[in-house]
Amino acid sequence: MTDSTPVAVVTGASRGAGRGIATALAARGWRVYGTGRRIDEAPGWGVGVRVDHHDDDAVGALFERVASEAGRLDLLVNNAAVISDDLVRPEPFWQKPRGLADVLDVGLRSSYIASWYAAPLLTARERALIAFTSSPGSVCYMHGPT
Repeated sequence: MTDSTPVAVVTGASRGAGRGIATALAARGWRVYGTGRRIDEAPGWGVGVRVDHHDDDAVGALFERVASEAGRLDLLVNNAAVISDDLVRPEPFWQKPRGLADVLDVGLRSSYIASWYAAPLLTARERALIAFTSSPGSVCYMHGPT
């Protein structure tokens, strides 16, 4: 790896779309740091970093590590999410478990926090990008009777 190797952070990279994104970036020569609550430290596509995106300090430590080890960041993919089958149960949202608010904490809020910590590294680059993934819920109603 050279100093010109592009560096990415992919949140929620332990499975699903995040793992696919991390794998695809690594296959194209990127150095990838991928996060997850349960992730291998050497997942086969880059550097796995255990991060619970409820914990802002842990997210900050991730970007300190990237700065220390890689010295740059070219891409942040905000993909971490909490998924629950309770979201699509037929009753109105106010009759569902209040714990479903985690969907906002790990998803919307965690994307903001990761972007906030990543911004100094990203803005130091001439060209950098923050990408956001989303769920089908962003384009259709999924929270109760229609």
